[in-house]
Amino acid sequence: MWVVDAVADPLADLSATGVSIWLDDLSRLRLTSGTLLELVRDRHVVGVTSNPTIFAGAISGSDRYDAQVADLALRGVDVDEALRMLTTFDVRWAADVLRPAYDASDGVDGRVSIEVDPRLAHGTAKVVAEACHLWWLVDRPNLFIKIPDTDAGPAGDRGLPRRGHQRQRHPDCWRVTAGPASPHPAPDPSARCGPRPA
Repeated sequence: MWVVDAVADPLADLSATGVSIWLDDLSRLRLTSGTLLELVRDRHVVGVTSNPTIFAGAISGSDRYDAQVADLALRGVDVDEALRMLTTFDVRWAADVLRPAYDASDGVDGRVSIEVDPRLAHGTAKVVAEACHLWWLVDRPNLFIKIPDTDAGPAGDRGLPRRGHQRQRHPDCWRVTAGPASPHPAPDPSARCGPRPA
């Protein structure tokens, strides 16, 4: 006869071995309902990844974006900028939820990712400009910027470490982070992409 431990927590066991549990999902519903906070608190989630496909599903499948979309439409914002505003709002909120994990781990965990628009990935200067723009819009130290892995992607990524970012190779993108990717301390956050525009 098998005996099952009713309090077994496999995610806690994984976390105890040094595995960082990341959620591959982000939506306004997950933020407003508090389920992201619950996953961080109760299920050991220490990171969130997002991408255009995740946001397309979140935005098209929920009325939680309607008020912000209406405000952006009144301002005459184009579709690309509206999407940037919607996604950076959610990423900023998620970064705030995960900030305690970031602080407790000295920047190793507690990150939230956002991806540079893949349509810009073929121009190095555009990649760098967009990554910096995302950095300024989200304005959180635990932001994790993903750059699509194209010929220009890594070249654009190489332009960012000079501004204080760390980079890590991932199968489908380059990930640019603000915190330490090694035991060496990261540069001052204010030097990452220059001062935030007024």
